[in-house]
Amino acid sequence: MAAWIADATPDGVAWAQRAMAARPDRTAVLVGFTGPAVVVVGEQDEVTPVPTARHMAAALGDAEVVVVPGAGHMTSIEAPAAVAAALSRLLARVTQRG
Repeated sequence: MAAWIADATPDGVAWAQRAMAARPDRTAVLVGFTGPAVVVVGEQDEVTPVPTARHMAAALGDAEVVVVPGAGHMTSIEAPAAVAAALSRLLARVTQRG
């Protein structure tokens, strides 16, 4: 992941940081979602830390929270097996409900 940042232009990194900082709170959108969900978060995620992920899961209602040990913000790249397992459990829950 450090290589991605190193390969980015300074303007690109600055734009991404401004875009993230300006993002509005979307908790109300999560509250309105009625489908099954899982919230996957890296144990070392500094962008969306574990307490924030737990807040998101609570807003969703019945969402499983999966904390991926040793991972940061890009869990699907850092720990693809853990993310795949979490998504498989979600799919199993969905198919069981019919």
